[in-house]
Amino acid sequence: MKAFITGSTGFVGTHLVSLLQREPSVKKVICLVRSPSKARERLGSFGKVELLPGDLEHLPELPEDTDLLFHLAGVTKALARDDYERFNSLSLIPLLERASTLRNLKRFVLVSSLAAAGPSQPGRPLDEEAFPNPVSLYGRSKRSGELRALSYAEHLPLTILRPPSVYGEWDTDFPVTFRMLKRGLALNLVYGSSERRVSLISADDLSRAILHFAFLPLRSGEIFHLGEPREYLWNEVEEAVFRFFHVNRPFRLTLPKPLGYGAALFASLAERLSGQAKIFSLHKLPELLQPCWTSSWQKAAKTGFLTRDSFPERVQTLLAWYVQRGWL
Repeated sequence: MKAFITGSTGFVGTHLVSLLQREPSVKKVICLVRSPSKARERLGSFGKVELLPGDLEHLPELPEDTDLLFHLAGVTKALARDDYERFNSLSLIPLLERASTLRNLKRFVLVSSLAAAGPSQPGRPLDEEAFPNPVSLYGRSKRSGELRALSYAEHLPLTILRPPSVYGEWDTDFPVTFRMLKRGLALNLVYGSSERRVSLISADDLSRAILHFAFLPLRSGEIFHLGEPREYLWNEVEEAVFRFFHVNRPFRLTLPKPLGYGAALFASLAERLSGQAKIFSLHKLPELLQPCWTSSWQKAAKTGFLTRDSFPERVQTLLAWYVQRGWL
């Protein structure tokens, strides 16, 4: 089998390429990359990997004998509002057009996000039947991308995955929080850490899910929510980091909504001055103001997929990885 991947040098893409390298049924992995030199640094010298220069807006011809297509490319944060729609939805159009002409294509897996479905309610993890209610520019752009892909469901074998927050090596978002917790500061907005609930999945488990669903004979257009079998209180995440760094007396601060908006405005101004998008900004604030981001994993489990990692057990080796590389 031949696999084609977008977003291969990203956080999750790096894990997926590593997994595909070990998958005996996949003989070649073609990675769409903007910079081959950067890709070699990230992906290493994988024997099966072939680097194809280009991006979604300058898409080269796809190999006619592509069997599996994994779309992971996109942005989680951006300086300009329009960039969310541009990179998470509009850029899908040429890929979908060309994928729909591939005669050997057995599965197109679109990795979306729980943000496309929206937040959940306490005690009610969001399932696939819930009407999508994205609350942020990011979430709306991911839902827009889903709808674009679904419009091609009659022309290609499509599966959409919605992971919750993803943790693992090479992630650059969680370390922002980890660095603050390392200093002993637990900062939350509106809801305290004992009220906020989240679903999580490791990048390794998400990669396993992507491969799992690529091989299933599913009806085109199916959507699956992913996540570990239990949800977490946010203070469980905080406590795991405090234990690792031996923080005995953390300072906990919960900001009311007006101060949250003020902090986000200041962060957005600093973002503009630096020219680099940050995970905390006015664009992302609507997500952070929600008390629950939990998803039901039951539908995915019925197909035989279960996660292997558990955040409380995995986080210790993850933090050590970040420390070793000087990220924390």
